[in-house]
Amino acid sequence: MDLPLKKKFKRKNKNDYVNSKVSLSDCVFDMIDKLVYYNVIQAEIATLYEMIRSEDTGHIYTAINVLTHRLEEIKRDMSPEEQTYITLRE
Repeated sequence: MDLPLKKKFKRKNKNDYVNSKVSLSDCVFDMIDKLVYYNVIQAEIATLYEMIRSEDTGHIYTAINVLTHRLEEIKRDMSPEEQTYITLRE
């Protein structure tokens, strides 16, 4: 069963977002999407750290660096409330 968690709005002019009816549940789903995505990436980084061995694991370090930079991008795009939630959980 496919449930859309995020609605995408096509913007025709600059007032479309203001005039469009966006429910509270849409905003909550957006926040949950970001937080879940953030947590999944953190879990993946932890798993990658466990895979590091003494040699031949340069690709794992690269993956960790890429995912760490992606976490920074996601955190930068979050609202202040979401950032506070993330900071309190760390």
